[in-house]
Amino acid sequence: MTPAARWATVCLMGVVGLSSAPARADAAPPATAESDDEAGFGDDDGFADMPADVTPVKVAPPSPWSLTGFLRSDQGVWLNRLGAAPAGDGLSLPGGDDNPFAKARQSADLTLAYKHGRWRAQVALHGEVDAAYLYRADDYDDATKDSYRQLWQVRETFVAAAFGPLEVTVGRQIVAWGEGDGMSVVDVVNPRDNREPGLADLDDIRVPVLATRVGWFTTTARGDHRVEAMVVHETCNTLWRETCFGLRTPPMGPFSPLPALFAAPGSPAPVGALLSSKTLRFEHGQTALALAHQQLLLRWVYKGAGVDLGAYAASVLDQQGVITGLDLAALTNPDASTVALPLAHLRYEVLGTSGAMTAGSALIKWELAYKRRRPFNTGDTTALPPQISYRRSDTVEAMGSLTWRGLSDTVLGLEASKVWLLDKPNDLLFPADAPSLSLRAQHTTWSERLHITAVGVAFGLQAQYGWLARGDVTWDIRDALSLSLSAVTYQPGDEFGPFSGLDRHDRLGVRLRWAFSAL
Repeated sequence: MTPAARWATVCLMGVVGLSSAPARADAAPPATAESDDEAGFGDDDGFADMPADVTPVKVAPPSPWSLTGFLRSDQGVWLNRLGAAPAGDGLSLPGGDDNPFAKARQSADLTLAYKHGRWRAQVALHGEVDAAYLYRADDYDDATKDSYRQLWQVRETFVAAAFGPLEVTVGRQIVAWGEGDGMSVVDVVNPRDNREPGLADLDDIRVPVLATRVGWFTTTARGDHRVEAMVVHETCNTLWRETCFGLRTPPMGPFSPLPALFAAPGSPAPVGALLSSKTLRFEHGQTALALAHQQLLLRWVYKGAGVDLGAYAASVLDQQGVITGLDLAALTNPDASTVALPLAHLRYEVLGTSGAMTAGSALIKWELAYKRRRPFNTGDTTALPPQISYRRSDTVEAMGSLTWRGLSDTVLGLEASKVWLLDKPNDLLFPADAPSLSLRAQHTTWSERLHITAVGVAFGLQAQYGWLARGDVTWDIRDALSLSLSAVTYQPGDEFGPFSGLDRHDRLGVRLRWAFSAL
């Protein structure tokens, strides 16, 4: 054999040797072991069969730790407040009728996670500062500044352990129930960040709760089953009072409908004058970690071929809360600067179901719930003093949605919900049973780097309780760095609703977001 032939033979044997394990009589069967050593793939270092003149390169195992986060800069201006005249009802807009600065928020999120074997743990922190509320700060009441000027949150922070099909999670958690995207009648686990309705990202609006969760998982030939029990221990953050049962605009805040309610035709004029000189604060009646306020939630979820199903049962506290009256003594006392607006979070029960199925290019989703003794605000704001109370009613609530992906790079969505009060009071303070409708369209182009989104939301069959429209354009400058431009218009409608008083709240916004990973 010539030297060239011998060299070719050696090279061929080397290729074969590197592409298959050496045959050994004592080798263990492959494929069932978790490591190369257990599978019989050679010595401990994994390089026993490599030529002596090749320098081995060991690949370090992945670290069980990860550190991720993102930074955001959010700027916004009120489009219709430049040179605007006073409202004429004695109640100026928060920040002043002619103040165009809506938002200058800088925020940071940081998540440290650990995963090894059966154990998982995570610590997540969020902080934000909004400089818009430093400009002309005296034009904002103290409650508004407390809610918007800065926020420090412990986000999802938990420890979890898996024992075969059983998993136990303890800590601050976010758990999404149901199938709804923007609307849901069964998603009662986490309160919301409702400080900016129609503006916040859907991924950011849920506020974590301190809870213990036990889940059991099983896989069958027909699909996957998940059974879960959860006890929510706390929905009031003990460190910051403004985060009780989520985040909300204060009574006289920039997105509150209450000023419009008190200034509506027929309301007593002195009330508007009194409110304009006071700081109104929601006063939550619940005590954090009280035994009587523990919430119990149960669910079963099935994921099969082309269909998902869910069933839910819960005894929970009303996250939105009901106003139980005004502190009239403080309202009429000229020396009192703060007026308490008691907000009660009463218990009610939930039974619900949800589902999702595909039909060609369409995704159909639905939810149905029965809620027993759900509380609703009632009252008469034309009286002097205004009368505000609450009543309970059983409700039947439904949500349905249709998402269509029949067009290339385009997604169209329609979502609707409705509440039926089985014992409807005649003097509802808010239109709680008004149907809601949401339309959404999203198109992706420019090598999937440009995303164009349009959203519309209406309350009432004829949008008589108000509607909003929002458009967003997001450009992925590079991986993990994006720039967004958004515009939103609020239309209050002809009757009192969630957007009442927001006739000068149209906003133009710019956002820069950078995500990073340090480990």
